[in-house]
Amino acid sequence: MSLRFRKPNEPEICDHEHSLLALAKLQKRRWRLAFDVIRFTRALASLSKIALDSNKQILRSLSYVAIDIGRALPHDDAGVNFLDIDQKILTTMVKQKNFESLSNLGGVKQVAAILGTDEKNGVPGNEAQLLHRTNVFGKNCYKKPDAKSFLSFVYEALKDTTIIILLVCAILSLAFGIKEDGLKEGWYDGSSIIFAVFLIVIVSAVSNFKQNRQFEKLSDESGDIKVEVVRDGRRQAASIFEVVVGDTVCLKIGDQILTDGLFLNGYSLKVDESSMTGESDHVEINGRENPFLLSGTKVTDGYGSMLFTSVGMKTAWGEMMSSISRDLDEQTPLQVRLKKMTSYIGKIGLTVAVMVLLVMLICYFTGNTTDERGDREFNCDKSDEERMAKIDKISVMARSSPFDKLLMVQCLKQKGHVVAVTGDGTNDAPALKEADIGLSMGIQGTEVAKESSDIIILDDNFSSMVTVLRWGRCDYNNIQKFIQFQLTVNVVALVINFIAAVSSGDVPLTAVQLLWVNLIMDTLGALALATEQPTNQLMTKPPVGRSAPLITKVMWRNLVAQALYQVIVLLILQFNGRSIFSVDEKIKNTLIFNTFVFCQIFNEFNARILEEKNIFKGLHKNKLFIGIVGTTLILQVLMVEFLNNFANTKRLNLEQWGVCVCIAAMSWLIGWLVKWIPVSAK
Repeated sequence: MSLRFRKPNEPEICDHEHSLLALAKLQKRRWRLAFDVIRFTRALASLSKIALDSNKQILRSLSYVAIDIGRALPHDDAGVNFLDIDQKILTTMVKQKNFESLSNLGGVKQVAAILGTDEKNGVPGNEAQLLHRTNVFGKNCYKKPDAKSFLSFVYEALKDTTIIILLVCAILSLAFGIKEDGLKEGWYDGSSIIFAVFLIVIVSAVSNFKQNRQFEKLSDESGDIKVEVVRDGRRQAASIFEVVVGDTVCLKIGDQILTDGLFLNGYSLKVDESSMTGESDHVEINGRENPFLLSGTKVTDGYGSMLFTSVGMKTAWGEMMSSISRDLDEQTPLQVRLKKMTSYIGKIGLTVAVMVLLVMLICYFTGNTTDERGDREFNCDKSDEERMAKIDKISVMARSSPFDKLLMVQCLKQKGHVVAVTGDGTNDAPALKEADIGLSMGIQGTEVAKESSDIIILDDNFSSMVTVLRWGRCDYNNIQKFIQFQLTVNVVALVINFIAAVSSGDVPLTAVQLLWVNLIMDTLGALALATEQPTNQLMTKPPVGRSAPLITKVMWRNLVAQALYQVIVLLILQFNGRSIFSVDEKIKNTLIFNTFVFCQIFNEFNARILEEKNIFKGLHKNKLFIGIVGTTLILQVLMVEFLNNFANTKRLNLEQWGVCVCIAAMSWLIGWLVKWIPVSAK
């Protein structure tokens, strides 16, 4: 039911309509009786909540229950029943900016009276009243996409092309193995591959699931904005999730309007409605012509106060948000380069694998077998050339407009720089959004600035910027360490198997062994190298440009030296291992596999520090690294000594274990020697 107030020029009821008036009064009494019943029911619900929240019991006798509804709804607000309000009328009126509908309701002040809001004192601030408003008009929160379940991440991991290929190969291996060797012995290889794939999928899914949960938690925290509302005649901070219809809030430049509402008072208030209407012109808000304020818009000038008329999904912003979903797939420059490099490595690996397969098939059938474009265009070429020539020399740019800041960021990005921008005002928003990394202040920063930034410094301490920079450089350096380490593993494995397949038609490292190496090196190795803490030395290095190579000359020097040493040693074992150690073929292959794994374990220490010669510096501070290396050693012993059928290995004696460890330990000496070779750090 909705209430339409009489217009000032509307004639009163005539005397001859007394009978109709009496009937109307009778109907009104009936409606009042119905309202009392509804009000009592709501009061009972509110009182029960208060009792439950305070852990107090309601005293009762055997024959009746005594309830004091005055505690649930105070007498000073007993007349606010909200039965005369149609929420749809309020929502449509503000959304469509229907001034006629507002006039029919009696104007802004009359709407405030209907909502039980005092223009100066706001609404009553007791918990029961606020809960009553929430129950009637809803809560100020928006529907978010359902959180992805763990199984959805498992499914995404299974869709990976490499995983699908491995599963197909595992099924084929299982089928051919059972056909050739029978069920008792033939299931080992295929089942081992399936188990290894299962581990890879589970580890990947767990990691992505945890990251997603952390992101959701951070998103909820960053969305909990504090606003200044007036309740019981006092200004007080409240969470945006706790505001209710009828609240009044103070607005100033830079504030984001978070609900639909009406203008109460203020001076020269203007808002940017481009996020809702697409129009770039700022709209003036006043009580005479346009008192309507839409959620999702931003205050660009003036100040004022507004009355909340709709919250949550009933607002214009809520309706729009319900029809769209967030795009979280935007990638940073580093992610783009890593994805590109990973694609290249995958293509090279696939090519080598296909070549090995072809060689082995030939050997098998012939019987020869043994065991954005980012450039910006300006109107004036001359000014463009001068600007680009001077941009790197600018240290201070005073009294600059938002366009000047935006132009500077665009020019720096054109020249290949990775640009970071800090700001706290609304005029900083364009530059913050355009920059590769935007940083805003959490306390003094406006909502517009925070919305446009990538990182929010919660304590407003400028020294925290240094912390952000240290950790950013540390993450980049750790990624480089892992790339060097992982490329060494892949290069050695590909070269060894390719040369062995071409020369003898057989490969020393089986599919299960390679999967095992990739599992422990990709997962545990990445975790070990990614947990290195930032050092002061990182701050002495110049920043890395957008076009700078991800793999530096220093990394190539270290990588080539280690890969060359491992390939030479493993090829010697491949072609002369049986005669050197007087062992059979399976022991020889186990020696190759074990030496290969231990070479990676020792090389993990080399990868900790790319340039310095002391690879043990700060090792005692990284307990996780030590723990991961220890875990890897234990798992490798289990693979060689106890999981022979699974890993296609054979037990080694103490002397053979010593040989594997000694050969692998030489990588420390190789790493120390090559660091004496001077190369450019670029």
